[in-house]
Amino acid sequence: RNGLVAAGAVVLVGGVAAGLYSKSISSKDAGFKTVAVTRGPVVEKALAVGAIRPKHEITVKSKISGIVRRSFREVGDRLGESVATLNIGNIYQSQGRWADALAQFQASLATKRELGDRHGEGIALNGVGRVYYSQSKWADALESFQASLDIARELGDPDSESVALGNVGNVYHAQGKWGEALTCCQTGLAIAQRLGDRQGQ
Repeated sequence: RNGLVAAGAVVLVGGVAAGLYSKSISSKDAGFKTVAVTRGPVVEKALAVGAIRPKHEITVKSKISGIVRRSFREVGDRLGESVATLNIGNIYQSQGRWADALAQFQASLATKRELGDRHGEGIALNGVGRVYYSQSKWADALESFQASLDIARELGDPDSESVALGNVGNVYHAQGKWGEALTCCQTGLAIAQRLGDRQGQ
C-alpha cells in the first residue's frame, strides 16, 4: 500500500511513519513536492504488533527519520530535508546526545534561514535553545529562545509566542530570576487562555 510524504510532513500511524522508501516525485500541488513512499518491513512489523516497545521506539524513529531525510534530499526538497533534520535532532535530544542534537538543529536552522522560512527558523531556534537548556548553558539558551520569541511576534503567531515565552520563562526560573520568569509565564498563560489552549495553560 502506497502513501504520500508531503514536504515537511510524514503521516504517522501509532507514532510510526507510514512509509519508508522513496520512489520519485509524483506531483507538484500548490508548491509542495510529493514523494511516493512504500512501507518497509520495520513498519509492517510495528503495525502488525500495534506498537513498538519503548526501548526500541527511538531506534526505529531514528532510522525512519534518516530514510525520510535521504528521500527529500534525493528529490531536491530542501525544506522537507530540513524538517527531517529537525526531527533527527529531536531524537538525539531525547537520547541525551547533546552534540549530535545541536548539530542537527543548527543544520536545520541554517537551511531555514537560507530558504527564508521564518516560522521554521523559530522552531529550529527552540531546538537549539532546548539543547543549551539541558546543558545548563543559560545565556545561550536564552539567546535562542528570545530569537524564537522575536520571530513569533514578528509573524503574529500566538501559538509559537506562547511556547517561546514558556521557554524564556524556564530559563529565568533556572537562573533564579523569579520576577522575569513570572512575567513570561503570565504572558504565555494569557495567550494560551485567549486561544483556548488547555495544554498550554
